[in-house]
Amino acid sequence: MEKWKLISSKYPYKSKFGNLRLDRVQLPNGNIIEEYNVMEYTDWVNCVAVTREGKLLIEKQYRHGSGDFSYEVPAGTPEDGEDPTDTMIRELREETGYSSPHPPVLLGCYHTNPARNNNRMWIYLFTDCERTDGVELDDTEEIEVGEWTFDEAERAIEDGRITHQTTVVAIERARRKLGI
Repeated sequence: MEKWKLISSKYPYKSKFGNLRLDRVQLPNGNIIEEYNVMEYTDWVNCVAVTREGKLLIEKQYRHGSGDFSYEVPAGTPEDGEDPTDTMIRELREETGYSSPHPPVLLGCYHTNPARNNNRMWIYLFTDCERTDGVELDDTEEIEVGEWTFDEAERAIEDGRITHQTTVVAIERARRKLGI
């Protein structure tokens, strides 16, 4: 098996939220794809934050791409070369006001959609979280934070209230790590 050969790339669209790259590629069988689109996005991090009482922090916020509200675990993107672990510690505090006295545990790093996207997602687990600060939301954020049991989160996945794939993966990875 061989990788595809990149012949050329062009960018019909670039923004601070992502770039559309059109690649001309040659497949190992010699066929040429004239325009294979790749979305270039910033890597991001998310976490399962568990309180001292064993509850998950779940955020509700509007997501314009789906045109609906979404239940998600805390997440964010690195700023100016920031380490993913430091990003998640900061994002957890900014979005929820919670922090943990323990270092976060890395549960994995995954490509979000390797067929068409170039970015990765790091998943962390924070335990014994408690509210230590006020929230510091970005201008584009309006977030409601709730505390859910793992069973409530599982029911929300099963009944379709939690549909964000990275949140589903994060919760399942945390359950496995915690033996729940």
